[in-house]
Amino acid sequence: MVQTVVWSKTILTAYPNLEQYAARLDKCMQALACKGLGHSGDPMELIGKMMQLNVRKETVVNVYVIVTQTLEKVKPQYREILECKYGRGMRFAQIAEHLQVCLRTVFRRYQCAMEQFVQALERSGYGAQWLGERLGDDPMFAKLHDRVQERMLSEEAPYPADGSAQTLEQVMRDIRSVVREKRQATQPIRIQAGA
Repeated sequence: MVQTVVWSKTILTAYPNLEQYAARLDKCMQALACKGLGHSGDPMELIGKMMQLNVRKETVVNVYVIVTQTLEKVKPQYREILECKYGRGMRFAQIAEHLQVCLRTVFRRYQCAMEQFVQALERSGYGAQWLGERLGDDPMFAKLHDRVQERMLSEEAPYPADGSAQTLEQVMRDIRSVVREKRQATQPIRIQAGA
């Protein structure tokens, strides 16, 4: 399940840029084709490179369709959190401000959104094993997967990598403690008359 979460975050992170990535792969194929017109080397080598680029583009298009279809299966209020975070690159505090809800609500909705997204992926047959086999060899997805996994292991976000509620509650207590300290620091000092 944890690897499915890592792959889910990987494809969600890549999602806003997949169209550009596919276009770049197209340009690479066009450049190879133009190069092939004056190429005196082995044509099979050139064809092999073009086929590899075509397979990568097919993978990118498939991931785009998978993410789009999976997002449609997530409840709208939760989908909106994923669209803000991954589609617009917003931080949790910005999402809270944008949606005019408290930060805790954003964290709770994010956790529910990720659970629904992961479950919908797995129900559709796109679990960690499938995603790993299809995307693990692609340089862009592999690099992004490693970054997401590292971030999940060390992140400071108020949701745990393993999804445990105890850790979330612990983080929420820490947040409340910081807020309390800030309130106390900004309270005026009261001087009693006659003292």
